[in-house]
Amino acid sequence: MASLSLRALEEAERTRVTLETLVLLLGGTAAATSTCRRKRAVFHHVLGYTVGLRKEGRR
Repeated sequence: MASLSLRALEEAERTRVTLETLVLLLGGTAAATSTCRRKRAVFHHVLGYTVGLRKEGRR
């Protein structure tokens, strides 16, 4: 999957698709539970960081 801009994630459908792809490895097979948790945690923190930047008016 190609990289998405953070602005693209403002659309609920794109965010949903991104979350669904976090459970897959690059080859399309299912990732281990620990990998899925780690990827979701990173995604959560990126979104939180972005919201924080917008509240500060930096983005």
